[in-house]
Amino acid sequence: MQQGKGIGNELSKLNLISSLGFTIIANILVGFVLGAFLDNLFSTARLFKIIFIILGTLSGVYNGIKYLVQELERYDKIDNVDSRDGKIPNLKNHEHKHREDGKDE
Repeated sequence: MQQGKGIGNELSKLNLISSLGFTIIANILVGFVLGAFLDNLFSTARLFKIIFIILGTLSGVYNGIKYLVQELERYDKIDNVDSRDGKIPNLKNHEHKHREDGKDE
């Protein structure tokens, strides 16, 4: 059973890496398309393509790293719960806030 847990953990890490790559590439492509549209609209050579590719790259790297940090914090939270009581945590309990009457919001 321990081996199955390790494979799932490794696949989850692979998902993080691929999500980072897809985020960066998608932002670059959106910048390219938007830049090409504006170049055609205003009859400029490549000015808007260059500007929006640079902005897309910066945006993609920023959003990708932000997503990566959030996921790593979530994994750390899960590992801390696992090491404390030795149980597999229920992610739903970590994501919901509880009101005073004990019901989920």
